[in-house]
Amino acid sequence: MEPSKKEAFDLFTSAADSGNTAGSMYVGFCYRDGVGVQQDCARALELFRSCADKGDMDGQFALGQFYLHGQEVQKDAEEAIRLFKISAGAGCAPAKCELADIYKRGVLVPKDLDKAVELLHSAAESGSTDALVDLGHLHRYDEGLEKDLEEAVRLYRMAADGNVADGCLQLYVCLREAIGCEKRRRISCKITQIGS
Repeated sequence: MEPSKKEAFDLFTSAADSGNTAGSMYVGFCYRDGVGVQQDCARALELFRSCADKGDMDGQFALGQFYLHGQEVQKDAEEAIRLFKISAGAGCAPAKCELADIYKRGVLVPKDLDKAVELLHSAAESGSTDALVDLGHLHRYDEGLEKDLEEAVRLYRMAADGNVADGCLQLYVCLREAIGCEKRRRISCKITQIGS
């Protein structure tokens, strides 16, 4: 029998109480999202800050998200970016993707497509299928990378193979519209089923 959300929260709490950082992170996610416990973003922030202070890359990323969005703290883009850089430097793929998006948009920092592409490649090498979708977009729409529709399709296919919904959707559109490949309606229907 699968544990209930409350039972899962209790198990994570037990792990956290024994000093397990991953347990603390999961307890933080539960408080942040109200899973198995009453939502309490202030408590989640405390847990993420504690993990970040211990050098946990996921804690640094989660804390950065709080600063980026001004959730339970004063909005502070500089602090968010600082935390994302530390987390990304430790190998956190979601932090690399977040930084890549920040550099690509050029809203909080000067626009730097080369840096965005470098971070996305690094995230993809770390196993991030979301980074594959983002790289596919850059190739498909000629944003920072040479327009290469076949490469975009290859990246979307890799993301779809990882069961990433956006990868499935983008591959479906490319196959349906013959963007960077032959038109394939039958295959694209199967991809739609996988992504749902």
